[in-house]
Amino acid sequence: MNVRVSIIIPIYNVEQYIAKCAHSLFKQTYQHIEFIFVDDFSSDSSMFILKKIMEEYSNRVGQIILIKKEKNEGLPQARKTGFEKSTGDFIIYADSDDWLELDMIEKMAKKAIQENADIVWCDYFENEKYMTACPKTDDKTEIFKGFFNFDLHSSVCNKLVKREVYSNKIYFPNAMQNEDFVISIQNLFYAKKVSFINEALYHYRINSNSLSFSRERLAKRASESYENFIWIVNFLKDKFGDNLNFLEPHLSYRINFTKMKIMEAEETRDVKKLYELYPNSLNHLFIKYKKIITFVQAVMLFLAMKNILFPYKLVDWWRGK
Repeated sequence: MNVRVSIIIPIYNVEQYIAKCAHSLFKQTYQHIEFIFVDDFSSDSSMFILKKIMEEYSNRVGQIILIKKEKNEGLPQARKTGFEKSTGDFIIYADSDDWLELDMIEKMAKKAIQENADIVWCDYFENEKYMTACPKTDDKTEIFKGFFNFDLHSSVCNKLVKREVYSNKIYFPNAMQNEDFVISIQNLFYAKKVSFINEALYHYRINSNSLSFSRERLAKRASESYENFIWIVNFLKDKFGDNLNFLEPHLSYRINFTKMKIMEAEETRDVKKLYELYPNSLNHLFIKYKKIITFVQAVMLFLAMKNILFPYKLVDWWRGK
């Protein structure tokens, strides 16, 4: 196997975690790897630590590309920058606070070659808990549904993608929330064959105390998610036509979940947004499906449609607003 794999790793203030990530990358059993680290204007010692670790792997030095951005633009744009500099036959991303099994790239590249797959994805660990990520079918419609109902993880970090898929001018969003979803939806649509490895090869770190999970960012997360789902719905309509009933009720539940987050935050609360983003989702408020949107949330969205916002005022009061 001599296909070249580009691993793109954005870096932004991860001095606590970059060492473990870097070691897991440089120790990969697969040799034909291009490592592209994108410094997204980090202000801590992440890059200093990375460069010190690079000195331990003289055999990898010629495979490493370091890119420094002039300003912080966020994860998806850092990934885009890395992709534009990549030359690999296959592309995969890694988050700089995560780490890989040492044979991850070898197993995924081997699978891609053996099955002539455009995408290969694997299961993963989430804070060391095994997470089944691979679907039970290669039917694209069912995989789309799995993305929307939270059964399948849309992360780009457990998916090796053939460069030819990216020749379709894949759009990298600016908004960060659900940015993986935007990329994976496009990759899945353009892929001719998808293969799976039912083995956890990627370690995904969830830090509930991180900035992205703080209360201060809830409104921004809601707004970013809303922006990216507008793009996703428009993409689906462009490719499949205005009638997306074949994705129902899964699509509507995910959209209603996003709308609920918009309404929960005072800063983003806007009844107009309930109708601007896929109005058809409001027809599926009271159809119970998993726990994506609860009955209470459905009632609150229904009241918001009637411009009755008193329940939200109670929530604001309870939060100490």
